[in-house]
Amino acid sequence: MAGIKKIEINYEMPFEGMLVNAHVPRHQREKIFRQLGSKDVKFPHRKTVAFEIKDFRFRESTLSRTAAKYIRADDSEPPWKPFDIEHVLAYFQKNPKKFDHHFVFASRRTFDVGGVPHIFILIRNGDHADLELVPDNHAWAAHTSIFPGQRKLPG
Repeated sequence: MAGIKKIEINYEMPFEGMLVNAHVPRHQREKIFRQLGSKDVKFPHRKTVAFEIKDFRFRESTLSRTAAKYIRADDSEPPWKPFDIEHVLAYFQKNPKKFDHHFVFASRRTFDVGGVPHIFILIRNGDHADLELVPDNHAWAAHTSIFPGQRKLPG
């Protein structure tokens, strides 16, 4: 497994705790909870899970849903899946400098905000995570965007 970039996610931790650990400021956490209508986000696991990660970049501006389709279409085995919010938060904790000049997207699923599908994006702002829920209908600039993929590691 030498050379594999990986992150670990403790799924026993509630979503709010994940946000606090990633240094998302209180005012942003409160805004996100208002947008979601809850502090609870459902996750697929109940234990600590390790994931291999890979950054996908595009030459042209792209919609997050298009990027997600390309990530899933990568012919590697096991297949890659787009990041979800918990992957973005763990990636930020592991490598915050990567977020200095790039928006990193959680394009695996959308969240309904006022009837409009939204996704999470994160960029670093000083010493904290600048996390936002944004509408999923915008073509993001290629030079400032990273759409990471993940796949669960055995174990």
